[in-house]
Amino acid sequence: MNFGLVLQTDAPARRVVELAQRAEANGFTHIWAALRYIGRKPRSLKEMAEAMRVKLLVAGEVVDYDGTQIRFPWVDGGWELPMWGAGY
Repeated sequence: MNFGLVLQTDAPARRVVELAQRAEANGFTHIWAALRYIGRKPRSLKEMAEAMRVKLLVAGEVVDYDGTQIRFPWVDGGWELPMWGAGY
């Protein structure tokens, strides 16, 4: 069984990384930060799907972003980036 943890990202980035490492050392397999915890409006499924296109970039593919073709030139061959989405 996998367990995930929501981390609030309003702390300094160093602290968020420390908490993520501590969670991993204690058996948590996933972490994420809900927008509502930092006072932001939740995103639509369309916006979430668009953000997850980073998966295509690390696979070495070209992504159209707001009319601009983007490709990471340093990605040679690419790799499979596992991604999960969560919502409630």
